[in-house]
Amino acid sequence: MKFGDKEAPAGKYVLCTIPGKDSWMVILNKNTEQWGVYGYKESDDQARVTAKPAAIEPMECLDIRITPKSRTAADLEILSRRPR
Repeated sequence: MKFGDKEAPAGKYVLCTIPGKDSWMVILNKNTEQWGVYGYKESDDQARVTAKPAAIEPMECLDIRITPKSRTAADLEILSRRPR
């Protein structure tokens, strides 16, 4: 799969984020044994992409969705929403 402009071979990964006011770094990391940021090493990153945040009303739930767009592409959405 491609994550941003980098290839990510089949396997297991951890999705990490570094939030900022003007941009977020979204990271695909190879160390699936880490808990939170403990043990995080940038050298284990498979790929990084920058995302632009958008302001919304405060929400209580977080959804992470991977939506296929074709056989070779998908969108990653990180959404906060009100509970149903």
